[in-house]
Amino acid sequence: MRYEQRHAELATLVAEPKGEYYRDKKALDDPDEYALVGALIVPPEVRWDHISGAIARRDDVKARMDEVLRLLEDRYPEKLRGLLPPIYAGSNLDPENLRGLINLFSKDIFRPDHGGEDVIGRVYEYFIGEFASSEGKRGGEYFTPASIVKTLVAMLEPKEGVVFDPCCGSGGMFVQYDAFTKHSGKLSFRGQESKDFTQRLCRMNLIIHGREGDSRLGDSYFDDRFATLKADYLLANPPFEERFPKLVAELETQFAESRRLEEEIRANLARVGAALKS
Repeated sequence: MRYEQRHAELATLVAEPKGEYYRDKKALDDPDEYALVGALIVPPEVRWDHISGAIARRDDVKARMDEVLRLLEDRYPEKLRGLLPPIYAGSNLDPENLRGLINLFSKDIFRPDHGGEDVIGRVYEYFIGEFASSEGKRGGEYFTPASIVKTLVAMLEPKEGVVFDPCCGSGGMFVQYDAFTKHSGKLSFRGQESKDFTQRLCRMNLIIHGREGDSRLGDSYFDDRFATLKADYLLANPPFEERFPKLVAELETQFAESRRLEEEIRANLARVGAALKS
């Protein structure tokens, strides 16, 4: 939908005699023009108007939606690899329910700008929050309540630069950083997450909100994937309940080895001292 909106804006600018884009039809296919609003150029067969029209009316809507997901991933493999699994054809989801979902997201409320609010992004965050709530304590591994994140981000007052979250979960902190700066585009995001599923949630969260980011898979405690990064802002909610005991055990093992080596060195020095005295 972000693509359709930007395409319509560019078409208006191209047709405006007094505008800088007048008759410059190349702007309609310029990836940079779409990147300005966090949109990707997508083929006609996977655009939302086609999905909500021709595809939604087909009897094989589930198989067609899987094909749409495949085409999108093939078009942007670096961004979307692993994020759009073809799940519809093999699911128990009734085709009518899928059509209903498509029709729901085709409502006008999802199309207007709404004063800068990203409605689709907010819906995604809502479902992440609901999923986390259903998981109970485990939900805290990838989701921190928005009210807490907003407070922490407001304390930092970010303006521009690099944001780093070593335990980024589903990327909610990145979203709040961006919201605090009113989507200025002056922040870039780096994050690391130890669980593959959660890291994919983060990648999708950034894409849905139209933001670039580098989210890497790995445990920050034991496999720092950003060892040389110099960030301007760092905010994290580490899942201590799961990994902190493991970290303590690891450190205790290292300290025990250090103590053993220290005792061995002291013993050797004592023997050397005794030999010199004799």
